[in-house]
Amino acid sequence: MIKNALKYIRHIRKVSLSIFTDTPDVRVHVTNTTTNNISTYVRCQAQGVPDEYTYIRWEQTWPGHTSVLRSFPGSEVLLLEGLTYQDSGYYTCRVINGVQASRNLGAGIGTAYLLVRGIKQTTV
Repeated sequence: MIKNALKYIRHIRKVSLSIFTDTPDVRVHVTNTTTNNISTYVRCQAQGVPDEYTYIRWEQTWPGHTSVLRSFPGSEVLLLEGLTYQDSGYYTCRVINGVQASRNLGAGIGTAYLLVRGIKQTTV
């Protein structure tokens, strides 16, 4: 009887996964660092159905500004090297999984703030 129940649960799960789809929820994970470190990683974690993702791009913006400072190719992990204070800012990851419609306007987008402690450098 337990065997049949487990078989039925697996069947229901397969059917529900093929019927219900959702755009990915995205979280960005950062670890604040200093300019003494050579590099740091920014990670993009997506979760949706189906769970096959295309990472579109990364963008860096400053707090209080809407213009994009830098754009990077899409990937699950963004490696930042040769860290300076200017690497601080909001990092946004954009992800798709083939599902077009969503009630959540922020679906497929995750953002986190990275702080690189160091001396602010200005260029003239």
